[in-house]
Amino acid sequence: MKRCGTVYLVGAGPGDPSLITLSGMRLLKRADVVIYDRLAPNALLSMCRTDAIKIDAGKSSDSGGNSQDAINAKLIEHAQRGSDVVRLKGGDPGVFGRASEEQAACLEHGVPCVIVPGISSCLAAPAAMGIATTQRGCSRSFTVLSARSSDGGGAETLDYAKLVRDETLIIMMGRKELAAICNGLIEAGADPSLPVACVERATMDQQRQCRGTLEDIAEIVEREGLQAPMVTIIGEVAATDDCTARFTKSPLLNMKVAVTGSQALCAKLAVALMARGADPIRCPMIRIEFSTTDPALELAVNAIDQFDWIAFSSANGVRGFFKRLIAAKLDSRTLSNCRIASVGVATSRELLKHGVRTDIQSEIETGAGLADAIIDTAGDSGQCILLPRSDKALATLPDRLESAGMNVTQVVAYLTVAIAPPTILVDQINTSADAILFASPSAVKCAGDAGLCLDDKLIVCIGETTAAACTHKHMKVHAVAKRATAESMVDTLEWLASLNATETGVGA
Repeated sequence: MKRCGTVYLVGAGPGDPSLITLSGMRLLKRADVVIYDRLAPNALLSMCRTDAIKIDAGKSSDSGGNSQDAINAKLIEHAQRGSDVVRLKGGDPGVFGRASEEQAACLEHGVPCVIVPGISSCLAAPAAMGIATTQRGCSRSFTVLSARSSDGGGAETLDYAKLVRDETLIIMMGRKELAAICNGLIEAGADPSLPVACVERATMDQQRQCRGTLEDIAEIVEREGLQAPMVTIIGEVAATDDCTARFTKSPLLNMKVAVTGSQALCAKLAVALMARGADPIRCPMIRIEFSTTDPALELAVNAIDQFDWIAFSSANGVRGFFKRLIAAKLDSRTLSNCRIASVGVATSRELLKHGVRTDIQSEIETGAGLADAIIDTAGDSGQCILLPRSDKALATLPDRLESAGMNVTQVVAYLTVAIAPPTILVDQINTSADAILFASPSAVKCAGDAGLCLDDKLIVCIGETTAAACTHKHMKVHAVAKRATAESMVDTLEWLASLNATETGVGA
């Protein structure tokens, strides 16, 4: 019997893509099908698997084929085919997100359905203006309401006699009805001078806001030109001074950044970029394959006691080596007589996952830097060193060690396979990317072969070896990361963008 997939109703948060929950991000990255709303941040779609089916369910109601029944049918259809489906919604699925209707439809057809909460704009919008929705001595409660009723009614359907007694009102989907709502509250006895705050596209770089009173806020909103989606806060809390910045503005806000490398590295870079407001373009240009049949690797693992050192020049080298070790029914205890050398932080972190601490970690995160660190520490020039590496690794590390009189055994722990990027991604990078991040010489070669035009883009490399590959391809490298990690690459790009903004007078 064919497995039925699960539908996950995932809250994407209020607009800033970095505000999605970790659970929502995890489900999005592994989903077979993603059905997304108009208010779900487009940047989050770059986190989907490249082979995931992505369906836009956020067109206007008069565009046809997009009724709630049609959306329910899509959820059920794909799940019954065995796909795990993420229904990506702006804000929180349970706050005016029709989650109950979609869940009921799924369960009626025997499809498992899980609600994954998100940050609703009813909470995020006040915070983005520096407003706390509850304040001691001012407001002990708040009421969240939609300006629209389920039968299509508007402001005229609200119970103003009840609402006027509430301490704080947060109104969703109320842009068109704002004047009518304010008049209704005043007619029900509310003080015309009651503070009101309105915010458009809260938490996003396009956020705009204004403040006023029940008596004049509708006129101010019209004058300032605020548009939907807009949240309105009514009550004494709305008078709170916005004395802090909404967010620390990153120079990467809205920058489109192409990320290359393996799928795993692209995903890690994309998350780090989104957290700083950038819009990543994931373009994997290499695929990592772990070989368990390399005879030299198998022989080395079975005779591990003959080596004085094992030198790891990449995290993937660690992964490939331990896959072979486990296949041989061995574990890290087998390495007790070997000293361990690591090229840098990321590689050392990977070793720790396998319960292994490094004896030395090179400060210069290159093959030459690792070789010098080993030579400085080893002393005895006749020591035997095992190098689990990529099939395309450069000769710098082994050549330097052998020149120092050491006995070097190289084994292929993983394969680096080039991926020709799709034409649509090449066109997207050529026409819209502001920067590109390279994490390996193989990715640089692949980019050159694919016809990427990078003359007008900022280029950041993970290390000097990758930078040299760019230079060989006549690409201008603007900066090299201080450390060979995804975080350091994004830090470097942020510094570079900040420097450019200062020189051109652009930015916050």
